[in-house]
Amino acid sequence: MKKIRPWKHEKEFDTKTLMTDSAITASDIAEHLGSSERESAADGSDEQDRETRKAVDLKEISDARRLTDEETITQVYEPRPLTPDDDIYDDIIEQFASAPTKPKYWFEEFGDYWSCSCGHINKGDICKSCGLERDLLRSLFILHKPAGAQGNLSKKLSKTAREKIDKEEQQQNDRDNRRKKLDDLNDDELRVMPIEPDAGKTGGDITEGDADDSEDKNNSAAKSETSDDNQSDSSDNSRKTPSTKDAAASQKETNGHGHSADASSSAKAAAHTNDTGKSKDHKGNKKNATVNTTSDSGGNALTPVPVAHTGKKKRDRKFKIKIIVAIFACLLLIALAGFVIYRYMAAPAMQYQDAIELQADGKYEKAIDKFESLGDYKDCEERIWECYCSMGDRYFKEGDYEAAIETYNIAIDLKDDESLHDKIWQCYCGIGDDLMDAKEYEQALSTYYIAADMKDNEEIQDKINLAKFSYVKAYQDDRTAKVEDYMSDLMTIKYPGIQDIYDSYYAWHVNIVANTSADDASTDVSTVSRKDTVYFHVSLSGGEPSEQILLYYEVIWPNGNSEIYNLDSTWESGSTITARFQYPIPLFGKEGKLTFKLYDKSTNEVMGSDSVTFKN
Repeated sequence: MKKIRPWKHEKEFDTKTLMTDSAITASDIAEHLGSSERESAADGSDEQDRETRKAVDLKEISDARRLTDEETITQVYEPRPLTPDDDIYDDIIEQFASAPTKPKYWFEEFGDYWSCSCGHINKGDICKSCGLERDLLRSLFILHKPAGAQGNLSKKLSKTAREKIDKEEQQQNDRDNRRKKLDDLNDDELRVMPIEPDAGKTGGDITEGDADDSEDKNNSAAKSETSDDNQSDSSDNSRKTPSTKDAAASQKETNGHGHSADASSSAKAAAHTNDTGKSKDHKGNKKNATVNTTSDSGGNALTPVPVAHTGKKKRDRKFKIKIIVAIFACLLLIALAGFVIYRYMAAPAMQYQDAIELQADGKYEKAIDKFESLGDYKDCEERIWECYCSMGDRYFKEGDYEAAIETYNIAIDLKDDESLHDKIWQCYCGIGDDLMDAKEYEQALSTYYIAADMKDNEEIQDKINLAKFSYVKAYQDDRTAKVEDYMSDLMTIKYPGIQDIYDSYYAWHVNIVANTSADDASTDVSTVSRKDTVYFHVSLSGGEPSEQILLYYEVIWPNGNSEIYNLDSTWESGSTITARFQYPIPLFGKEGKLTFKLYDKSTNEVMGSDSVTFKN
């Protein structure tokens, strides 16, 4: 009786090792399976009890391929270093005090793209280099950025840089999608199963379930086993199954005892059963092995003999693997085609429409980000220019002229237009008017000069003259060179109201001191003796620069007599004059007041006067 080898289960197939990358093709699987078959064929017949189908560890193949496909991070943008001289340096470093690493560069945004503080360019919410979040860096570098700090709206990312970052992002997404799809296939039919028969059954009846288990043998082992089984069955049948002659003789012998009819029927049934089993085995229409049964002359059933099958199931499995790989490749191609269509057709159109709506709602910053991310799609560049113009107009209406000027300049860099220069001119005029209201006349005048350099017209000249007049009027008592220069400019054009200020500013001023000392020009007295000599000291100031004047004076004595004396010399600002008076005979001089008056000879106007009283 033939012994059937036991089922030997060495390793359960792990679906996690099935597939990790779509780069594994059907040829890779076939090559790996072929190597397994060659190893199985190389083993001797003595090692067949340990044969088992090994699981195909495709993870090693995937890892090897992935290592070759991975690209190093390409720096496509040179970030601006964050230095201690920056206004927000201390604040940023304080935020990162407990972090193991410190920020080295400025955080900047370019639409969907952004530059991390580590210098890496990303597209998403988390930096792929250091793991910092985009919202956190935005709050630190932009939302809390002091006025005047680095960073402006003119910063843009080149098209080449965006394409490289998109390529890197797409590769990462493709790898994630492949891993996700492969995880979904973990419970699929793609398994390699051990196929050895159970050698533990050494005798007894073989059921249909046992015959099913034997179908998982490899092809070469199945053929060998089939040949051995057929030979064994032949020998067993020759020993146990009676030949036709023996059956006829037995029939005759049995007929002699009254049982020949039953023996003949049994022999015919045995022959029919053998023919049926061979026919079905030849056609191979059944999965389960057909069992030949015979009986001896006593009617006892003999050992059933299973009919071995070929390695059809193995070929079906290989074919199924190829089908699954082909289907997976087709799905991947379809997904890739859909992604390309969405990425380059549907997504840009949707994003473009969103940007237009943002522009219409006055959300110009967000609209600019979306338009910039679209690159040269349709009229995005023109739309960006319009957004900057509209944003500058809004700043101008709000009175934020400096922000408006900065925004208009960005728009000029994109496309120069004369209307933008006129708007910037109006901004400078607005800044000057605000400074005039704050009585900061010098700063206002400087701002008006900038506007005049851009466009000089009657309107800006009126603003300049008003600033000069206001400055002269406010600071004329300081008698500075700037006051005199502005006053001279205004006198040249005969600016209304400047003449009165000019006359008052350049009027002659006289200081008269009366005493009895010829050298003391500071002590003033009001009473002297009739015997004393009286001195009148005159200090002259004022007048236009380098102006000279002719003078004369009059003296009125206590008795009413007056005397006039001409000062033949010309006098100017800073000159001093001393006049001396005394009674010829003091004993006969009257008591009373002695008065001194100084006159402008050209106008006969009194410039100043002083007096003393004579007493005994």
